[in-house]
Amino acid sequence: ADGLASDRITKMMGIVNGTTNYILTKMSKYGASYEEVLAEAQALGYAEADPTSDVEGLDAARKMAILARLGFSMNIDLEDVQAKGITSITEEDLNYSKRLGYTMKLIGIAQRDGNKVEVSVQPTLLPDSHPLA
Repeated sequence: ADGLASDRITKMMGIVNGTTNYILTKMSKYGASYEEVLAEAQALGYAEADPTSDVEGLDAARKMAILARLGFSMNIDLEDVQAKGITSITEEDLNYSKRLGYTMKLIGIAQRDGNKVEVSVQPTLLPDSHPLA
């Protein structure tokens, strides 16, 4: 923690769940359905038998709460994180976004503005040129 003592972090953003990243990438690349890719991820051991924590964004929300707590030196609890998962994402959503030059990823964002902190995890459209896309 001392390594960040002189830095003032105002925003953190990233992909913090490998299971959802795998699912969204496969759906987008191959036009496969959520159900197909989830079953494949489970067969390969990338997704749990009960994937709820991953696909509903709860695992990512826990990680973002920890990162925000460390990065902002503030008391951030899981209840402070707004979380939305990927279960409602369809092949149509991904195909449409691809045609417009965007990629869908489950992104965790923690942002600080003075004493106000917002932490969220949600499906996010990123331009194809974005480093996280």
